[in-house]
Amino acid sequence: MVKCCSETEASPDKSLVKLPLPWRSDEFGLLAEQLDQIHVHKKTNTKGPQFVQTYTIENLRSPPTAALSRVTSDAPQGLPINCYTSDYIHTLTETQKLLLNPKPPVDWDTLLQMTKTSCE
Repeated sequence: MVKCCSETEASPDKSLVKLPLPWRSDEFGLLAEQLDQIHVHKKTNTKGPQFVQTYTIENLRSPPTAALSRVTSDAPQGLPINCYTSDYIHTLTETQKLLLNPKPPVDWDTLLQMTKTSCE
């Protein structure tokens, strides 16, 4: 089963809110932000700024007004090991670590530089 790991959740009043992903490393979060910026830039160029303002998730989300919980075990499986925080990995049992099935680490410097250049 693949679990959804979006940082966007629907609150009880159906508004969209951004929640932190306690399992996600800072570098993985930065990569996701840079990829989002590439997407927004592409949509701005192809659909126009009005589309971006109306339909991108960043513009539809609001800050959480009440504490919404996220199950830490909802981390996706099979990501490179450095996509997860060491704090998260340390909370797992040996069995949970095996089930997480992490892959070898990725080169953050190269990936972040590639996506940063694409954002400019």
